[in-house]
Amino acid sequence: MRLVTAVALIALGCGGERVVELRDWRVEGRAISLPAKVGSGAPRIELHTEVPLGELRGQTLTLAIPQIEARTTLLLANQALEPLDDPGPGWRGDRAPRWRIPSERTNVSSLSLTLVVDNSAPQSSRLSTVPRLSATPFGDARFKATKRFNHVSSAIAFGALIGMFATYAVLWILDRKRRSHWHLALAALLGTSSPLLWLDATQYPFGRLELVVVAVALALAGFSILESYHEHFELPPPPRATWAVGAVLVAMTVLSTVVPSIAALAGILALLSNYTVILWGFVLLVGPARRTKRAADAYPMGLALLALFVSTVPTALWRFGVDHPLAGVVLTPLGMMLFLLIHSVTLSRAYVATTLELDARIDQLGVLNLELRRQVADRSQKLAEALARIEGVTSVQRAFAEGDLVDGRYRVIRGIGSGGMGAVYEVERLADQKHFALKVLRGETSGHALSRFAREAEIAARIDHPNLVSVIDVDVAESGSLYIVMELVEGTSLENARLRYGDAEWARPIIVQIAEGLAALHREHVIHRDLKPANVLIDKQQRVKIADFGISALREVVDPLGATHTPDAPRSDSLTQTGAMLGTPMYMAPELWRGADRANEASDVFSLGLVAYLLLTDHYPFAGPPIYDVGAGRTVAEPPPIKDAIVLRCLSFDPAKRPSAAEVANALRAS
Repeated sequence: MRLVTAVALIALGCGGERVVELRDWRVEGRAISLPAKVGSGAPRIELHTEVPLGELRGQTLTLAIPQIEARTTLLLANQALEPLDDPGPGWRGDRAPRWRIPSERTNVSSLSLTLVVDNSAPQSSRLSTVPRLSATPFGDARFKATKRFNHVSSAIAFGALIGMFATYAVLWILDRKRRSHWHLALAALLGTSSPLLWLDATQYPFGRLELVVVAVALALAGFSILESYHEHFELPPPPRATWAVGAVLVAMTVLSTVVPSIAALAGILALLSNYTVILWGFVLLVGPARRTKRAADAYPMGLALLALFVSTVPTALWRFGVDHPLAGVVLTPLGMMLFLLIHSVTLSRAYVATTLELDARIDQLGVLNLELRRQVADRSQKLAEALARIEGVTSVQRAFAEGDLVDGRYRVIRGIGSGGMGAVYEVERLADQKHFALKVLRGETSGHALSRFAREAEIAARIDHPNLVSVIDVDVAESGSLYIVMELVEGTSLENARLRYGDAEWARPIIVQIAEGLAALHREHVIHRDLKPANVLIDKQQRVKIADFGISALREVVDPLGATHTPDAPRSDSLTQTGAMLGTPMYMAPELWRGADRANEASDVFSLGLVAYLLLTDHYPFAGPPIYDVGAGRTVAEPPPIKDAIVLRCLSFDPAKRPSAAEVANALRAS
């Protein structure tokens, strides 16, 4: 509200008080009229004037100077008056000083006033505003409004620029590829020098070089803005000579501490650089930028550049020796703030548009991924069915060595592990240098073994879940080896984490993830049939991935009309023969002693219960594999009780009493 009031009073030009502008003074015996350059190289300048009081006689008066770049003292009849505002310890003091003349000293016909100006900086000898004498205790309304406007607007601009610096610095740290964020952050940080100057803060660290330092900082901010233009519109970068100019300006500023005469030249070069950058920006925005895909952004950025240009003109004219056109009102901090705010809004809008475009592309990639997964599953299914028909034929699957090329698309990096009939390698896809796990059979293999191997790819490609290893590709290499390419899990198997067994706090989240992955398989009517610690992978973030679907089965589903079929593939499971035993006996459900064709969701849950009990207690729940004891007609003792009753329910010998995998996950998650 104060800022609005100040703007209104400045616009109106008065507050109803009697104000006398003291334009006529004498310096070293010669008459001058302010505003003017009042001295040369003398370290101290004295200005004298006689002010007839007339109607002001006998009243409390205030002499105020809207803007002066020097420490100033006011003498009344050769006696120094106390300033109304603390000038502080800086070399310049208060930029808008004021002194009160009490009524007992105005009961005369005229006042003999002397202004003593410390002439120790390039701008000290130029009085660009006219002192104002008013019958007020604190200065006339226009002076107070100007002083308040300059301070409040500078404080707001400083806060906004710091906020923008922090925002874009964080965005750049999070995504180093967005260099325009870095350039905006740097421009905002350097831009704070302008409001700090008008808040009288720069005089303390930089002394009499503050004007030069601020001018150079703003020039460097301009170079950063120019870089952000080129980045945003995807144009070739500006010539490196722009930053060479910046380096020269910085060097001249440093040299000014030793050779003061260089300071004025450095300040002028910095101002010229600023306006060169502004002109360059306009040329960019009306030319190359409008021929890019972000042409719409050129209009608001051009408006921002115009606002910056207009706001700097009054101060620039004053710096070049022209009288201050706004009588002390400073617009530069607001111009800087408005400029960067418009750029922030424009970049935010562009960021949102880019994000929406990326979302659309991600959706398209999701559809494409589903289609690719379907194609991998279909190809794997056909391979499995074809290989299953090859009776009594064996083939030799060779091992791979480090550096081998597989099918001209994958390079073998190293062997990860091997067991049974298969081996797993870490490979690099040549097309994009991404790393995957490649699984291949080894040694002599039958058609049924190859078919089961292809079935693993089919099952994994059919289902997309974070707790299941996903399949990227399946094919036959030039050597004749059938291979599967899967996601690479950086970690270990649950089998190799035995030192953690018995740690219930660690085990429960692991079991929940295993149950969720198993539930995802069951929702697609897939029975794993070989769930055990060796087939559960854990990455470095303790994320679980169920692997090895080589002996999994698609369970038959009976629809309400009585037709029996399997999902997505109307065929019988030719890989599972009646009475065959597939899986690892130690983790198999007891009812499977009659054969793997009896496997269903409940038998998988029994395996889940065995794994869970082992993880929670570090003990196997039975004296031996239940499948052997039940098959031999022996009585099996119930497992020792544990806290998690849901796990004991999984180990029921009655399949109908076992919970579903989803129920296990929910129960343990809630415990």
